[in-house]
Amino acid sequence: MITLTDEDAGLRLDAWLKETFPGIGFGQLQKLCRTGQIRLDGKRVKGNERLIAGQEVRIPPSLQQPAAKERSAKPTRVMNPEMVVQVPGWVVYEDEEIIVLNKPVDLPTQAGTKQEVSMDRLVQSHAGKAYEAKLLHRLDKGTSGVLMFGKSRSVASFITRQFKERTTEKVYLALTTSHLPGIKGKMVHQLAKIGKAGDQKMAVVENGDEAITRYRVLAKIPGYQLVKLMPKTGRMHQLRVQLAAEGCPIVGDVKYGGEPMEEVGLMLHAYQLTFLHPSLKTQQTVYADVPATWDKWLKLLQFEVDTLDSGQQ
Repeated sequence: MITLTDEDAGLRLDAWLKETFPGIGFGQLQKLCRTGQIRLDGKRVKGNERLIAGQEVRIPPSLQQPAAKERSAKPTRVMNPEMVVQVPGWVVYEDEEIIVLNKPVDLPTQAGTKQEVSMDRLVQSHAGKAYEAKLLHRLDKGTSGVLMFGKSRSVASFITRQFKERTTEKVYLALTTSHLPGIKGKMVHQLAKIGKAGDQKMAVVENGDEAITRYRVLAKIPGYQLVKLMPKTGRMHQLRVQLAAEGCPIVGDVKYGGEPMEEVGLMLHAYQLTFLHPSLKTQQTVYADVPATWDKWLKLLQFEVDTLDSGQQ
């Protein structure tokens, strides 16, 4: 049993496992999670959980815990260094503890085997040695908008706990085809992953994980609508698959039945995030402007996003 410290807080479990046991293949670690041999606070895990200081990770005897973990700072490698200079233009809020950016469309949140350029690497390159940027939540590659990083592990632990306990409030904007029933309502579905590894998607199934999203239709024209989405749960691709299940796929979301929109991309935007600030201990709300590529559609809908900030619900 390993008790997590502040040094571990904010990391994904799978990343922590790979860092802690570098000699074990990633696929083997995933299998140990799937079969319940690795557990977090006694519970089965998928590997994508964010760690909190004080949690306990149960490790099977087949893994040997290293005597010590070296966390030496490694240089961040970015394949397109010129993109780092764009980061300041994406910042929508920053203080001594957090930095919030407006993530562009089609830029992955995290680096991976096929993704060298990512938000986490770009932000860390922007920070240099000033602080170690800790990703606090995720957005799909195609989704734009509010993305928050902590500047220390203690801050990351404090805020990721809020995401885990669902005390944050998130607001998204989406342009969809067709129309939802009424001006406002709630979508409730049971969701689960389907398909083979590497080509998985979410689907509405019986006995899946419950997904709950409140919505309000802000504007509509024949065949299209602009909708405000307030998810109460955080399932993979939740908003995308729920809207598709309601017959209103998001424009540009070809994975879930949306019409292609190459010049705009996926028209799903994380517009607003409210959270408890780690030191001020007050509720803070941050906003991210919609991409400029939305302007034509907003004019067609005769809708100004600024009205959301002035009380439209």
